[in-house]
Amino acid sequence: GAVVDPDGNLYVADFWGDRVVPIDPPTNAIVGSPIAVGDSPNGVAVSSGGSVYVANFGSDTVSVIDPTTNTVVEPPIVVGDGP
Repeated sequence: GAVVDPDGNLYVADFWGDRVVPIDPPTNAIVGSPIAVGDSPNGVAVSSGGSVYVANFGSDTVSVIDPTTNTVVEPPIVVGDGP
């Protein structure tokens, strides 16, 4: 999955790499480093406040990324079977 945040940054879930890749759409360049999240991320959403939520299919969790630092807010949210 992929999503664009309010600032125009693109976040792409890398299912096999267990990470989210932030991309700058005008340049198609990776912004900083890929962000390690739970196992097999397959969905990405952005809240009205700009936080990035990642559904991790393999670990049954949701990771929250702080868009100002591009880091995962710990701990992940346990949500059950294959979000």
